[in-house]
Amino acid sequence: MAYKLREAPDLLQNGNKKNITAEFKNKLKQENGKEFVEYVLSVLFEYPLCIPEGEVIDWCDILIADGNSFEEFSKIVKKFDDSPTCGLVWTSNFVAYRCRTCGISPCMSLCADCFNAADHSGHDYNMFRSQAGGACDCGDGTVMHKKGFCPRHGPGRPSRCQQIPSDLLLLPRVVLPKLLQSIIIRIRQISATAGDEYESLDEFSNRLIEIVQKLLDTGTVLRSLISQIFIDQELYKNINRGDLTSENQQHAAKAYQNYLQEKKSLSSLKIPMEFANVANLEDNLNHICILDELMFWMVKYDFPQNIVTLILSILPDKEYKNAFLRAFIMHYSRTAAILEQPRQKKHIANRVVHISVQILSPEELAMKLVRDWSLLHRMTGALNSMLVKTYEPISEDITELKVINCDKPVMKEHCFWPIISDFINVLSHRPAALTFMTDNVLISFWMAFVSKIQAVNINTRETKTHVEIEQDTYYSAYNAELEIAASPMWCLAVQCDQKSLGAAKNVLHHSLVNLLKWLDALKIKPNTKLNPLKVTFHLPLHRYVAVFFHTLTKIQAEKTNLVQFLAENGLKIDIIELLIIHPLNVQISCAEIATDMWNLNGLQIKGQAMTYKQTHFCNSMADPDLYLLQLASCCLQPDHIITMILERFHVLELLSMGESTSNFLKKEHYQPIIEAALTLLATILSNRTMVGLKEEEIIKNEVVALLSMNNRTFSQLAELIPEKCGVSTMETPKIKKPLSEVATFIPPNLSPYGLGGLHQGNYVPSSATWLNLFDPIFTCHRSLARRDYQNSLNRFTKFVKTENLYSSVCSPWPPYRMPSVLCSLYSNLTNLLHCRTMHALLFVLLKQGLEGCLLDGCLSLVIHLIYMALKIKPVRLESASQSSVPLDGASQYPHDKVLCEFMPTDNIIQNALHIVTHVQVAKYFPDNEQFDGSLENENPSETINAESSSVNKPFEKETISSASNNFKRTTTVLDVNESILSLLTKLFRKLAPNKTFNVNDYNDNTPPVGDGAFFIGRVLKEFVENSELCRKFVHDFFSTNERQSYSIEEKRKKAQERQRKIMAKMQKQQQQVQSKFVINEPVENMDEDFDGDNNEDQRELHCTICNTKGIPTNLDPICLVAVVSSSSVLGHRVPVPGSRRVLPLDNTISTRPPETCKEFWNKRIEKLKLLCDEKLLGEAVTLGWSNGIRVKTCGHYLHSSCAARYRQSLSRRDQQIKISDFVCPLCRRTANCILPVLQPSKSYCSDEDSDFERSASINVTKLESQPNQNSLLFKNDPQNPQNYSSRKFPHSTFTSFSSCNSYQLAVEPISYSAEKEYQNEMKNTVTDCLQSKSVKNLKIPDSHLSRAFKMIYAQLVKFMDSSYKNDSLLIITSILRHNVVADLEERSNSLKNFSKESRNSCLLQLLDVLGTVFKECVPHGYTDQLWAMLTGGEPLSNSREVQSYRQIVPLLIRDPFSVFFTILLSLQTPITRSVYHELVKAVLTLNLVQSMTSILIQMTPDERQTWNDKTFGILFKTFQESCVFKSTEEKSQIGLSSCIWTPGSVSSAVDSGCVEFLRTAAYLKFIIFSDPLSIENKVQEMKILLTYLDLKGETVQESINNLNDQLVISWCHQIKGISKMPPKDIIFMLKAPPIFSSPKLIELPEKYEHFFSYHHKAKCPNCQIPPKEPAVCLSCGRIVCFKASCCREDGVYEAIKHTKECGAGTNLFLLVNSSAILVLKINKVASWGSVYLDEHGEEDKNLKRGKPLFLSSERYNLLEKQWATNALENACLEWYYMMEERKAEEAAVYQIDEHFQRLDFPKIIHYISNDILLSDEKHHLVTFHEREGKSARFIFEFLETLKRRENWYLAFIRALRKDKLSDIADEVEERKFNLFHRNVKTTNQSNNFNLEYKSATHKYPNKFKEYYDLHNNDDNLNIVEVDSEAEQRDELKFSRKPIEQDIDIDIARNETNSEKICTTDGTIEISAEKPNYSLSTLDSNEVVFAENYHDQTKVALSFRSYATEMLEPLFQFMWEIVSAVYK
Repeated sequence: MAYKLREAPDLLQNGNKKNITAEFKNKLKQENGKEFVEYVLSVLFEYPLCIPEGEVIDWCDILIADGNSFEEFSKIVKKFDDSPTCGLVWTSNFVAYRCRTCGISPCMSLCADCFNAADHSGHDYNMFRSQAGGACDCGDGTVMHKKGFCPRHGPGRPSRCQQIPSDLLLLPRVVLPKLLQSIIIRIRQISATAGDEYESLDEFSNRLIEIVQKLLDTGTVLRSLISQIFIDQELYKNINRGDLTSENQQHAAKAYQNYLQEKKSLSSLKIPMEFANVANLEDNLNHICILDELMFWMVKYDFPQNIVTLILSILPDKEYKNAFLRAFIMHYSRTAAILEQPRQKKHIANRVVHISVQILSPEELAMKLVRDWSLLHRMTGALNSMLVKTYEPISEDITELKVINCDKPVMKEHCFWPIISDFINVLSHRPAALTFMTDNVLISFWMAFVSKIQAVNINTRETKTHVEIEQDTYYSAYNAELEIAASPMWCLAVQCDQKSLGAAKNVLHHSLVNLLKWLDALKIKPNTKLNPLKVTFHLPLHRYVAVFFHTLTKIQAEKTNLVQFLAENGLKIDIIELLIIHPLNVQISCAEIATDMWNLNGLQIKGQAMTYKQTHFCNSMADPDLYLLQLASCCLQPDHIITMILERFHVLELLSMGESTSNFLKKEHYQPIIEAALTLLATILSNRTMVGLKEEEIIKNEVVALLSMNNRTFSQLAELIPEKCGVSTMETPKIKKPLSEVATFIPPNLSPYGLGGLHQGNYVPSSATWLNLFDPIFTCHRSLARRDYQNSLNRFTKFVKTENLYSSVCSPWPPYRMPSVLCSLYSNLTNLLHCRTMHALLFVLLKQGLEGCLLDGCLSLVIHLIYMALKIKPVRLESASQSSVPLDGASQYPHDKVLCEFMPTDNIIQNALHIVTHVQVAKYFPDNEQFDGSLENENPSETINAESSSVNKPFEKETISSASNNFKRTTTVLDVNESILSLLTKLFRKLAPNKTFNVNDYNDNTPPVGDGAFFIGRVLKEFVENSELCRKFVHDFFSTNERQSYSIEEKRKKAQERQRKIMAKMQKQQQQVQSKFVINEPVENMDEDFDGDNNEDQRELHCTICNTKGIPTNLDPICLVAVVSSSSVLGHRVPVPGSRRVLPLDNTISTRPPETCKEFWNKRIEKLKLLCDEKLLGEAVTLGWSNGIRVKTCGHYLHSSCAARYRQSLSRRDQQIKISDFVCPLCRRTANCILPVLQPSKSYCSDEDSDFERSASINVTKLESQPNQNSLLFKNDPQNPQNYSSRKFPHSTFTSFSSCNSYQLAVEPISYSAEKEYQNEMKNTVTDCLQSKSVKNLKIPDSHLSRAFKMIYAQLVKFMDSSYKNDSLLIITSILRHNVVADLEERSNSLKNFSKESRNSCLLQLLDVLGTVFKECVPHGYTDQLWAMLTGGEPLSNSREVQSYRQIVPLLIRDPFSVFFTILLSLQTPITRSVYHELVKAVLTLNLVQSMTSILIQMTPDERQTWNDKTFGILFKTFQESCVFKSTEEKSQIGLSSCIWTPGSVSSAVDSGCVEFLRTAAYLKFIIFSDPLSIENKVQEMKILLTYLDLKGETVQESINNLNDQLVISWCHQIKGISKMPPKDIIFMLKAPPIFSSPKLIELPEKYEHFFSYHHKAKCPNCQIPPKEPAVCLSCGRIVCFKASCCREDGVYEAIKHTKECGAGTNLFLLVNSSAILVLKINKVASWGSVYLDEHGEEDKNLKRGKPLFLSSERYNLLEKQWATNALENACLEWYYMMEERKAEEAAVYQIDEHFQRLDFPKIIHYISNDILLSDEKHHLVTFHEREGKSARFIFEFLETLKRRENWYLAFIRALRKDKLSDIADEVEERKFNLFHRNVKTTNQSNNFNLEYKSATHKYPNKFKEYYDLHNNDDNLNIVEVDSEAEQRDELKFSRKPIEQDIDIDIARNETNSEKICTTDGTIEISAEKPNYSLSTLDSNEVVFAENYHDQTKVALSFRSYATEMLEPLFQFMWEIVSAVYK
């Protein structure tokens, strides 16, 4: 053995691992071999290690895996996994599922694999992203029902029990104990060096734990083995004894001592004295196994995630679970102590909950802890111990009453929530709840603890100045009451039933006892008046009493005597009166806050009042308070209740029969406070939430109230319906039924806009709901603000007017409802309506209403209360107290404001007839003045001693001083002589003077819709029907006043007549004024087509700015507002019609997608580059499929001068608008250029043109057979003479295509004998238009118009591919083709009803621009060479410029569109139809031959021989001679078609090859000549197109059937140059391009979960890791890292890079983690919405609800249409910039310009130089500062020098702090964070919040930061909204990047003598007399230029910061640059 001991380290270092593993395995099979193996393993894990850590890890892997790889070993072990539960443990951000249908516990969760494997169809489930971590509960019957188990788990799983091989676990049984032992010892040793910082374990320990975790993931085999080791007590004893090798003994003993010391140092919370006698509350740490100690270190090291996951992964083992419960409860109090400490609370809290929820969710485990370990006592004690440090006296006078100080960190940081979460989780189990409620010690302690929340956060009303600092402690106060008090309250209440009646009474008893103690400590008596300037919203003890008494009433529903029932439960009458004092004060304070009486307290007090009624709080706060008031109203005398309410509201002093005055209320508060008091009375009488209403009816009322305020989605309703916090959320089935009864579903609808117009599916109230269920009083009770309630009334008004139920101009009165019938227990509540005080109150208010002193809101409530008093019969009051009101009748001279003296009885009928004759009114007047008997000047001395209110005294009594000696009081008697009935009749007459009261007009079936007279009439009807005296009184009143009503009606008619005459006169004057101006077109019609003729000389154009119209002139042209953008939409087209790219949803290999248009043309261009020079590509192809230029317009016009001034004003007003971008002043659409509309020249319009109008108005829908037309391109056919037109047109200098409408030339018939002469003349005509001298002599005057042309062209060139910017011919033809094809695609390639131009098309003006520039850029004389090639004529020019084009690309491989556009743009304008037709015929011939060639090369040799003597004879013969076919036949007939060629198929193939060109030619003819065209029948499309283009025949071959043999042969001979190419390439070049279908986005799956399940785990093709924020491109289907640094190159995100490559700068992405569609445009982004909706038609932003989502085909089609038509810029309303981090840092530094004067730059430079600056840089900056000072030049140079270093930003911050400028440093850091992604404030909509935000942010910056953090909590965008316009101007000058790259300029001194114009396409040297400048495109929207040409300094300025006078020179300078480039 000695030899073995010496060799062990060498064996481990140098031995072969596999061989040694095999030897170990053999020794373990031997009888004495285990000792040696254990010794070697002890050496392997000893401390310090004898071999490297990596070697130890490798040894562990190979030893456990039995010499194999760990992956192979895992596969073998998993075969024997037969675990009944899943138990998969996950951490935060894991995607899991929760099924409420299958769940028993609300905390149940499933992993994705188990969920998808089970059947949850039709269940109420959701997907969620775990916040704290969790574990899969599949197979656990204590947490979920068996029906939700997946097939792999649960008792019904297929058995996989197999005999485990005996040697499989031979080595793991020996290695794992040593491994776990090593982990424990390692942690003990490293803890000695950790000190007080326990942040994480060392790397080696983590790697060892990772090994154990991998073993646990293999299944139940190794899990059982590891669990046995974890709980093996003998093994743990050996570890503590140091049973190791002698060399390691000392280290182990030291580690053990360190462990004992650390165990003593771990503090715990103290056990309360009240629990001294409770068993099993020992606080000793007695560790008996590895699990216990590992749990200890987990707590000590702040819950490392790997240890948490490790111990939870073993939980499925039953023996381990019991041991885990003991370890968990042993360390629970210490866990609570850790939560108090300041370090990393968030992750600690999440992980504590992650552990506890696994053992507290199952009822069996939770109850075991409750019974055996007193878990409830531990939890309540821990809560109390955590918060005991926050207890403070409620006031200085009452020190024995303690409350929580919510300003303490433990409250503000919410440290207690893990403990209270566990507490609620335990109480959700019924046995635990009953145990809690029946334990007197426990419930008494809990109520005493809850009393510490009673009256927290007392608010004192400010009466003099505005509060300086608004405290935010109310957040903590509301959280404390909701979570600590309310949540457990509801958990207990819902468990109460008949069996647990005693438990409920016990809770009520202890809560009442503690409440009475609290009231007694405050010395509150029944007649106590609280200080009206103080209020607290937190009364949890009151609410416990209310909720549990309400629970008892539901349990004992048979009770009918409420007073007796209350007394049985300790609630006597005097106690009831005490209980309502504070809840009533809360109601009054809410009313005062709503009336702005607390404005000086700031916004926080309004926030408290709104939170009090908010949906998550009202069930626990507002409703119990109201219930207490209802109980008091049932028990106390109604007169007393009403008087109390009026006094507390301070309304009683306003109820004067004289002049109403108040010393507490301001005059503007009178009416709102009266209305609030009446509303409270009505609410007490009509609210049935807690007085007998069933849950289904409650939900129905809540839904009606929510829908009345606004239309709601289903998720909003589920979120807003009040719930019992702490129980479970509102279940979907509970909402669906009442929702279907009261609401109508409106499915999601679409609009032309994106997020602003995509309406989700929502619910609106049905008609029956508005008429029968809408209750304004309940709605007012639930509304958070007055505007919500008012909105419900406005919506009701709109409904009744829409349904023709109400037609009056004034708004109808609220339709107050009669409350439902009360149960017998609460029947006394209606006695409030039947008391003399109530009737006197109504009488006084009616009197004020008649005098005009009461608004309609108050008056409507008065009428409603009278109506309820008439409809609801009184109930005899059974009360132990005696009435405080005398019942001997009314006083003859009642005192003013003493309401109980006004009425004789409690009967409403008798009191209505009672006439109040006189009222005694008191008056106060100064002693030195003589009393004159007036009623002015109420006692001014009756004021509240506001100064006496102190913050230290929470509820001091209201003090009223006695009358001063300087005033005298006198009493006068006023004559009244009115009754309630008389006042009602007079009010009716006042409101409806021309209406006679008729009882038959008001029946019970009439909907409650009407004005005040209607509702008063209903009340009068009830009086008439219930009393004969009332009937007589009403009859007599209206009889005597009938004549007076007639006179009033006559006066009204006369007044209306006078008003009508005045309005008619005013209307006439307005029409006269309007006739002088042009009425603008409505904005909503901007997408429609033009209605009128497009002829510019017949229609004057209207400038939308100056409101003038006229004909365009050259001096100040009228321009069309347009937008130029790059687009790749056409490049995504595929040849397969209607097909989409299939998105992969699994890892299987999919078929290759079809070739796209851009892929085809890119391939063709590459082939062409082998044949010719790149400069000649413009002859053969057009570009723009992957980066095309799209020009669109909104159809509105501006003068050039008006546009310049408008854009300058935008630049000054809003610096966020790029100088090249603006919005149309009429329709607010984005634009970036203007297209001039040229003046038509009528001097070239001859008499011959007038007869040609028949061609313009040809009816192509009625075709007749006509003879084929001869042409220069065909053989002469004397048998078919044809009419032709000829026209030579002189050379125009600057006329437009648009003017061709006025040049319709006449064509006279000619005879056959003149045909040849005509042909020659026609040839000369076209050639004359193309002759070189005309183009060469073309001169464009230097005017605004010419400059505009070139500026627009420069704008177009910006978007082109830089590699082709030198080829002007290629650029121009590509731009034109792209726009023509795009126009046709927008019309779906349909020419149906083609009678007017699309308003969004500006093709006519684009032709002007391109044609003008084309004539300058293309070499002179080139086009006549092309025409000669096309027609077989001789070229007219041999100039040197043309010689370069002698290298001709064969015509048969040229794109016919390129040829057509080249010649068309070369023609001199105006052109005639005859010239245009001749050009079309020539190019169509070329297209025909190309189609025939394409067909011919696809034929087999036999088929070619068959067609040799027919149409293809010439082509076949020529190609046969050129060996083209021979080369293809030698290569096995590559690319031959498999179809059988027949005459029909050949003709169809030819037509298909030519139809695209014919459509293009027809569309351009329509654009140029405005000839109408309509193709109703798609079958006759070819025939109609040919006829429209003056080509006769039904097919192309019939129209062109006599080819010129020599011309075709010459075209074919040009192919000889490519015969040496590979056969495949020859076929590709000669084959006609396919016809591509309309552009489509990728195909998305129907269910979003299919899309999500694949793509949220898919790897990025770039970095090969799953992206943190994955996004899928909807154009190509590629997955990208949307906003992650892993794939960022040169500061550019992968999404932006892909956008440029795939979308030409604009692209659509579907965010995987949020289901949102984002539109990315270079460096800005906008949210479009989502194409996935749930079953209720609504989106799920960020997948927060996790409901199943389904693809909305309507939305996807709309998105596709907007993408295809380049309409996304205007479809999205809000755009956000995506700034790189470095740009954000620069922007943050630039933001501190206002602080630059404070900076000591020499010091700053000195500090920075130590970090990053070189010595010469430091010297340069110091010298620069001495010369320039703190100028803009120095600041820019300073920052530019810093930015050369990588860490410049941090160095600058450090320098600021060293210079004691921390405030500036903090501001820079904060703004850097806020500017990282900044919102673009678009001008499409105004932001009224900006000004408010600006003023508020300076005062309350933190509050508004919280506001924006709350509202912009988007994980995918991380954006912050722009603060204000001022901040944009002052702070974003240097941070804003351009929306699209502008022509930005960098001017600096050069050393050469020639001026260099540097653009992206290269450098062009131009000699000039000016100094030298370097012009380059910048990356940001900045222009760097030199003020002096000889100045070496660069100064950075923004385009938008230019002064107005600098704009014009700048544009002039830019024009010179562009003109120099393109001359």
